[in-house]
Amino acid sequence: MATRPRKKAIPNRANELDKQLNDFKMEIKHLGERVKEVAERNVEVCEHHSQEFRTYSGSINPLLISLFSLLGLVFTIWLLGIVAFFTNMSFLSNIATFFENNLGILFAFAIFSAYRHHFTIRWGHSIIPLLPILSGLEALIVIWILLHLAEIVNAQWGSAMLTAVIFWTNLSFWWIFGAVVFLGYFILLLKLATGNVVMAAKKTKTRAKQKRAPVRKLSKGPQIKRLYRSGEDKMIGGVCGGLAEYFEIDPTLVRLAWAVSVFFWGTGVLAYILAWIIVPRNPKHKWDY
Repeated sequence: MATRPRKKAIPNRANELDKQLNDFKMEIKHLGERVKEVAERNVEVCEHHSQEFRTYSGSINPLLISLFSLLGLVFTIWLLGIVAFFTNMSFLSNIATFFENNLGILFAFAIFSAYRHHFTIRWGHSIIPLLPILSGLEALIVIWILLHLAEIVNAQWGSAMLTAVIFWTNLSFWWIFGAVVFLGYFILLLKLATGNVVMAAKKTKTRAKQKRAPVRKLSKGPQIKRLYRSGEDKMIGGVCGGLAEYFEIDPTLVRLAWAVSVFFWGTGVLAYILAWIIVPRNPKHKWDY
Protein backbone atom coordinates (compact mmCIF):
# COMPACT_ATOMS: atom_id res chain seq x y z
CA MET A 1 0.00 0.00 0.00
CA ALA A 2 1.50 3.27 -1.12
CA THR A 3 1.96 5.83 1.61
CA ARG A 4 1.01 9.41 0.97
CA PRO A 5 3.92 11.86 0.95
CA ARG A 6 4.01 14.04 4.02
CA LYS A 7 3.28 17.67 3.55
CA LYS A 8 6.05 20.07 4.39
CA ALA A 9 5.54 21.92 7.63
CA ILE A 10 4.44 25.42 6.86
CA PRO A 11 5.94 27.91 9.35
CA ASN A 12 3.35 29.61 11.48
CA ARG A 13 3.49 33.28 10.51
CA ALA A 14 1.55 34.31 13.59
CA ASN A 15 4.18 32.73 15.86
CA GLU A 16 6.99 34.41 13.93
CA LEU A 17 5.29 37.79 14.29
CA ASP A 18 4.77 37.18 18.02
CA LYS A 19 8.46 36.36 18.38
CA GLN A 20 9.49 39.49 16.49
CA LEU A 21 7.17 41.64 18.61
CA ASN A 22 8.61 40.02 21.74
CA ASP A 23 12.15 40.72 20.51
CA PHE A 24 11.16 44.33 19.82
CA LYS A 25 9.74 44.74 23.33
CA MET A 26 12.86 43.20 24.89
CA GLU A 27 15.14 45.53 22.94
CA ILE A 28 13.06 48.61 23.80
CA LYS A 29 13.19 47.55 27.46
CA HIS A 30 16.95 47.05 27.26
CA LEU A 31 17.38 50.45 25.59
CA GLY A 32 15.34 52.08 28.36
CA GLU A 33 17.46 50.33 31.00
CA ARG A 34 20.62 51.61 29.32
CA VAL A 35 19.28 55.17 29.30
CA LYS A 36 18.21 54.79 32.95
CA GLU A 37 21.64 53.43 33.88
CA VAL A 38 23.39 56.41 32.27
CA ALA A 39 20.99 58.82 34.02
CA GLU A 40 21.55 57.13 37.40
CA ARG A 41 25.31 57.29 36.88
CA ASN A 42 25.10 61.02 36.16
CA VAL A 43 22.92 61.55 39.23
CA GLU A 44 25.45 59.67 41.37
CA VAL A 45 28.27 61.85 40.02
CA CYS A 46 26.27 65.02 40.77
CA GLU A 47 25.47 63.78 44.28
CA HIS A 48 29.13 62.94 44.83
CA HIS A 49 30.25 66.43 43.81
CA SER A 50 27.46 67.96 45.90
CA GLN A 51 28.56 65.90 48.91
CA GLU A 52 32.16 67.01 48.42
CA PHE A 53 31.03 70.64 48.25
CA ARG A 54 29.01 70.25 51.47
CA THR A 55 31.98 68.54 53.15
CA TYR A 56 34.43 71.29 52.26
CA SER A 57 32.10 74.23 52.80
CA GLY A 58 30.39 72.83 55.93
CA SER A 59 28.39 75.42 57.84
CA ILE A 60 29.17 78.21 55.37
CA ASN A 61 26.48 77.00 52.94
CA PRO A 62 23.51 78.54 54.83
CA LEU A 63 25.33 81.87 54.96
CA LEU A 64 25.98 81.76 51.21
CA ILE A 65 22.31 80.96 50.58
CA SER A 66 21.31 83.89 52.78
CA LEU A 67 23.63 86.22 50.87
CA PHE A 68 22.10 85.14 47.57
CA SER A 69 18.65 85.77 49.10
CA LEU A 70 19.79 89.24 50.12
CA LEU A 71 20.99 89.97 46.58
CA GLY A 72 17.64 88.78 45.25
CA LEU A 73 15.79 91.06 47.68
CA VAL A 74 17.94 94.05 46.65
CA PHE A 75 17.17 93.33 43.02
CA THR A 76 13.44 93.10 43.87
CA ILE A 77 13.58 96.49 45.60
CA TRP A 78 15.28 98.03 42.57
CA LEU A 79 12.75 96.44 40.20
CA LEU A 80 9.76 97.63 42.27
CA GLY A 81 11.18 101.15 42.25
CA ILE A 82 11.58 101.10 38.45
CA VAL A 83 8.04 99.78 37.89
CA ALA A 84 6.57 102.30 40.36
CA PHE A 85 8.39 105.15 38.60
CA PHE A 86 7.00 104.31 35.15
CA THR A 87 3.48 103.27 36.23
CA ASN A 88 2.87 105.81 39.03
CA MET A 89 1.74 103.00 41.37
CA SER A 90 2.52 104.39 44.80
CA PHE A 91 1.88 101.14 46.65
CA LEU A 92 4.78 99.48 44.78
CA SER A 93 7.04 102.26 45.94
CA ASN A 94 5.76 101.76 49.51
CA ILE A 95 6.47 98.02 49.30
CA ALA A 96 10.01 98.75 48.10
CA THR A 97 10.45 101.20 51.01
CA PHE A 98 9.21 98.57 53.49
CA PHE A 99 11.73 96.02 52.20
CA GLU A 100 14.50 98.62 52.23
CA ASN A 101 13.77 99.74 55.81
CA ASN A 102 13.62 96.14 57.08
CA LEU A 103 16.49 94.76 55.01
CA GLY A 104 18.45 93.74 58.11
CA ILE A 105 15.48 91.89 59.65
CA LEU A 106 14.76 90.06 56.42
CA PHE A 107 18.42 89.08 56.03
CA ALA A 108 18.45 87.78 59.63
CA PHE A 109 15.29 85.79 58.86
CA ALA A 110 16.97 84.25 55.80
CA ILE A 111 20.00 83.26 57.93
CA PHE A 112 17.72 81.82 60.62
CA SER A 113 15.73 79.71 58.13
CA ALA A 114 18.83 78.49 56.29
CA TYR A 115 20.66 77.43 59.46
CA ARG A 116 17.50 75.85 60.89
CA HIS A 117 17.26 73.64 57.82
CA HIS A 118 21.02 72.94 57.87
CA PHE A 119 21.14 71.86 61.52
CA THR A 120 17.95 69.83 61.18
CA ILE A 121 19.68 67.70 58.53
CA ARG A 122 23.04 67.63 60.31
CA TRP A 123 21.99 66.95 63.90
CA GLY A 124 18.80 64.99 63.27
CA HIS A 125 17.39 63.68 66.57
CA SER A 126 19.09 66.34 68.69
CA ILE A 127 17.12 69.23 67.21
CA ILE A 128 13.74 67.51 66.78
CA PRO A 129 12.28 68.71 70.14
CA LEU A 130 12.94 72.34 69.09
CA LEU A 131 11.46 72.07 65.60
CA PRO A 132 7.86 73.07 66.54
CA ILE A 133 9.10 76.24 68.27
CA LEU A 134 11.43 77.13 65.40
CA SER A 135 8.63 76.52 62.90
CA GLY A 136 6.35 78.75 64.98
CA LEU A 137 8.92 81.57 64.91
CA GLU A 138 9.25 81.25 61.14
CA ALA A 139 5.46 81.39 60.80
CA LEU A 140 5.36 84.56 62.93
CA ILE A 141 7.93 86.32 60.77
CA VAL A 142 6.16 85.33 57.55
CA ILE A 143 2.80 86.53 58.92
CA TRP A 144 4.41 89.80 60.05
CA ILE A 145 5.75 90.41 56.52
CA LEU A 146 2.41 89.53 54.90
CA LEU A 147 0.52 91.79 57.32
CA HIS A 148 2.65 94.80 56.43
CA LEU A 149 2.29 94.11 52.72
CA ALA A 150 -1.49 93.75 53.13
CA GLU A 151 -1.65 97.08 55.01
CA ILE A 152 0.24 98.80 52.17
CA VAL A 153 -2.10 97.34 49.54
CA ASN A 154 -5.18 98.12 51.67
CA ALA A 155 -4.08 101.74 52.00
CA GLN A 156 -4.23 101.97 48.20
CA TRP A 157 -7.61 100.30 47.59
CA GLY A 158 -9.35 100.27 51.00
CA SER A 159 -10.99 96.84 50.89
CA ALA A 160 -13.36 96.11 53.79
CA MET A 161 -12.64 92.39 53.64
CA LEU A 162 -8.88 92.96 53.67
CA THR A 163 -9.29 95.37 56.61
CA ALA A 164 -11.15 92.68 58.57
CA VAL A 165 -8.50 90.07 57.77
CA ILE A 166 -5.71 92.41 58.94
CA PHE A 167 -7.60 93.23 62.14
CA TRP A 168 -8.29 89.62 63.13
CA THR A 169 -4.78 88.50 62.19
CA ASN A 170 -3.25 91.22 64.37
CA LEU A 171 -5.61 90.22 67.18
CA SER A 172 -4.68 86.53 66.96
CA PHE A 173 -0.99 87.01 66.15
CA TRP A 174 0.38 85.12 69.15
CA TRP A 175 -2.47 82.62 69.02
CA ILE A 176 -1.22 81.58 65.59
CA PHE A 177 2.24 81.02 67.04
CA GLY A 178 0.76 78.89 69.82
CA ALA A 179 -1.36 76.91 67.34
CA VAL A 180 1.68 76.16 65.12
CA VAL A 181 3.75 75.05 68.13
CA PHE A 182 0.88 72.93 69.53
CA LEU A 183 0.27 71.29 66.16
CA GLY A 184 4.00 70.62 65.76
CA TYR A 185 4.29 68.90 69.14
CA PHE A 186 1.06 66.98 68.52
CA ILE A 187 2.46 65.57 65.25
CA LEU A 188 5.76 64.85 67.00
CA LEU A 189 3.99 62.86 69.73
CA LEU A 190 2.05 60.92 67.11
CA LYS A 191 5.30 60.02 65.35
CA LEU A 192 6.87 59.00 68.65
CA ALA A 193 3.88 56.80 69.42
CA THR A 194 4.06 55.06 66.04
CA GLY A 195 7.87 54.90 65.99
CA ASN A 196 8.25 56.90 62.78
CA VAL A 197 10.52 59.68 64.04
CA VAL A 198 13.44 60.33 61.71
CA MET A 199 13.36 56.94 60.05
CA ALA A 200 16.15 56.73 57.50
CA ALA A 201 15.07 54.47 54.68
CA LYS A 202 17.93 53.21 52.53
CA LYS A 203 17.18 52.88 48.86
CA THR A 204 18.20 49.53 47.46
CA LYS A 205 18.82 49.28 43.78
CA THR A 206 17.73 45.90 42.42
CA ARG A 207 18.16 45.04 38.82
CA ALA A 208 16.21 42.22 37.23
CA LYS A 209 18.24 39.58 35.43
CA GLN A 210 17.81 39.79 31.74
CA LYS A 211 16.74 36.61 30.00
CA ARG A 212 18.07 35.82 26.63
CA ALA A 213 15.42 35.27 24.00
CA PRO A 214 15.53 31.72 22.67
CA VAL A 215 16.97 31.42 19.17
CA ARG A 216 14.69 29.33 17.01
CA LYS A 217 16.29 26.99 14.52
CA LEU A 218 15.36 27.57 10.92
CA SER A 219 13.84 24.70 8.99
CA LYS A 220 15.98 23.31 6.21
CA GLY A 221 14.85 24.32 2.76
CA PRO A 222 15.93 26.28 -0.25
CA GLN A 223 18.61 28.79 0.65
CA ILE A 224 16.97 32.20 0.32
CA LYS A 225 18.83 35.34 1.23
CA ARG A 226 16.82 36.84 4.07
CA LEU A 227 16.95 40.26 5.62
CA TYR A 228 17.89 40.25 9.31
CA ARG A 229 18.72 42.86 11.88
CA SER A 230 22.39 42.82 12.76
CA GLY A 231 23.48 41.92 16.27
CA GLU A 232 27.14 42.66 15.61
CA ASP A 233 26.92 46.03 13.88
CA LYS A 234 24.09 47.81 15.68
CA MET A 235 23.64 51.12 17.46
CA ILE A 236 19.93 50.93 18.41
CA GLY A 237 18.03 48.03 16.88
CA GLY A 238 20.47 46.77 14.22
CA VAL A 239 18.24 47.80 11.28
CA CYS A 240 20.85 49.84 9.40
CA GLY A 241 23.53 47.24 10.08
CA GLY A 242 21.24 44.51 8.77
CA LEU A 243 20.49 46.44 5.57
CA ALA A 244 24.22 47.00 5.04
CA GLU A 245 24.90 43.27 5.47
CA TYR A 246 22.08 42.38 3.07
CA PHE A 247 23.27 44.74 0.32
CA GLU A 248 26.97 44.25 1.28
CA ILE A 249 27.69 47.97 1.62
CA ASP A 250 29.18 50.21 4.27
CA PRO A 251 26.70 50.59 7.19
CA THR A 252 27.75 54.22 7.61
CA LEU A 253 26.17 55.01 4.24
CA VAL A 254 22.89 53.40 5.34
CA ARG A 255 22.93 55.38 8.59
CA LEU A 256 23.61 58.63 6.72
CA ALA A 257 20.70 57.91 4.37
CA TRP A 258 18.45 57.21 7.37
CA ALA A 259 19.58 60.43 9.09
CA VAL A 260 18.68 62.42 5.96
CA SER A 261 15.25 60.71 5.74
CA VAL A 262 14.46 61.84 9.30
CA PHE A 263 14.20 65.43 8.09
CA PHE A 264 11.46 64.50 5.58
CA TRP A 265 8.52 64.82 8.00
CA GLY A 266 10.02 62.16 10.27
CA THR A 267 9.47 59.31 7.80
CA GLY A 268 12.83 57.81 8.69
CA VAL A 269 11.84 57.39 12.33
CA LEU A 270 8.57 55.66 11.44
CA ALA A 271 10.29 53.40 8.89
CA TYR A 272 12.98 52.46 11.41
CA ILE A 273 10.44 51.51 14.09
CA LEU A 274 8.43 49.41 11.61
CA ALA A 275 11.59 47.64 10.42
CA TRP A 276 12.62 47.10 14.04
CA ILE A 277 9.32 45.30 14.66
CA ILE A 278 9.01 43.38 11.38
CA VAL A 279 12.59 42.38 10.52
CA PRO A 280 13.76 39.45 12.68
CA ARG A 281 17.08 39.16 14.48
CA ASN A 282 20.00 37.42 12.83
CA PRO A 283 20.11 34.01 14.59
CA LYS A 284 23.82 33.64 13.84
CA HIS A 285 24.72 36.76 15.81
CA LYS A 286 25.14 37.00 19.57
CA TRP A 287 22.40 39.01 21.30
CA ASP A 288 22.86 40.13 24.88
CA TYR A 289 19.14 40.27 25.69
